[in-house]
Amino acid sequence: MADDGGFTNVNVTLGNGKLVSVQVSPELFGHFTSSDPDLNQLAKQLIIQAAMEKDSEAECEELPDIPTVPQTPENSPKPTPSGIFTYEQTIFLISAYKERKEKFLSPTHKKKALWLEITEELNKCFKTEFTVAQVEGRWKTQLSAYKRHQTDQAKSGNERKEFLYEEEFQDIFSDRHDINPKFVVSSLSSSSDSGSFTQDEPCTSSSSGYAYLCHLPPEIICKILTYIPIPELYHSVSKVCSSMNCLFKSGLVWNSITDLNFFNEGMKDIFTVEFLKLFENCVNLTIDATLLQDCDFLGSFKNLKCLDIRGSKNENICNENIVKNLSKCRSMEKLFISSLPNLSDDGLLSLSKEMGGTLKYLQIRNSAEIRPETFQVLMKNLKCIKAISVTPSGDYEKWAKVLNENAVRCSFGHEILDFVPK
Repeated sequence: MADDGGFTNVNVTLGNGKLVSVQVSPELFGHFTSSDPDLNQLAKQLIIQAAMEKDSEAECEELPDIPTVPQTPENSPKPTPSGIFTYEQTIFLISAYKERKEKFLSPTHKKKALWLEITEELNKCFKTEFTVAQVEGRWKTQLSAYKRHQTDQAKSGNERKEFLYEEEFQDIFSDRHDINPKFVVSSLSSSSDSGSFTQDEPCTSSSSGYAYLCHLPPEIICKILTYIPIPELYHSVSKVCSSMNCLFKSGLVWNSITDLNFFNEGMKDIFTVEFLKLFENCVNLTIDATLLQDCDFLGSFKNLKCLDIRGSKNENICNENIVKNLSKCRSMEKLFISSLPNLSDDGLLSLSKEMGGTLKYLQIRNSAEIRPETFQVLMKNLKCIKAISVTPSGDYEKWAKVLNENAVRCSFGHEILDFVPK
């Protein structure tokens, strides 16, 4: 190899045994000696192709006229081999994507049109001829490399490595936790093996800047765990480690859960009265009437606002016990009862007396029919009622009178309105 006016002579041995010398620009020669295997391979192919073309031209008997190569101004950007991006061009590409980040995330903008805009701006600025596919491919390649870099740096024991465009990508994806995770689940440090878990425990982190899950404040951990199904918390998560087990035993996790639905998969298998009492801050409860009739636990739910009871038309359910348990819910605002065929008028009136000061919404479906006389007493007891729906029966005119008297203070369900003639 020899240097000739800024260009480097590279000797290439072709497959036919001929040794051909070609001149290589400084930029292409830089790619040829690059540590990047993709750039190195592409540069080799371009140099070999140039050598083969030079050899074939020498064998031609009549050489065509060589066209005059136009001279480019000194300050103009130097042309680059097709498909090869310089550092400045890649920075321009990343910056152009950043400017259109919101548009790329918006469903109202087509990504193809955005990539076309970026390609046109890039070619105009650097006087290149990149295609849309090449520009988009360059972006995807660097984004994948950045993701791999982030993953490698998150692993303990790995020494710090540099990624050429790390700052630019971090600036774009700082809010994307799938690309820049703030916390990773890892094995516990020795300080966590003692089983102690207090609010004063500091949130330490590893040398790579990633915090262990169990080093987070208990309130944050509990908030995260509320998104996991209760059966999985009960059977698996509570047994992950000693610190997690201690957190569950303290009751903080169960107290953070406000919605309970015992019709969800696996809930009936873990039902016990003692387990249910752990959810002291339960606000919304959906439960089978068969679980409710023999259990006296609703009184422990001081914050219970909404209760959905489903009886599945089971005539063996003792409605008196259910009414007795419901009477202890003094802060209830919404009550939904369905498929309790043995629910009596006396039980319903007794319930309205106990809950009349707070109950705002009442719905009784697929249960016993309500006479207008019972409904009239029910409305007197429910002082805060805003909407009610029951299955009516009896005299149409009496129902019309009762509805007219209470139409100002309450809305009625379609079952009542459809029953009463217009």
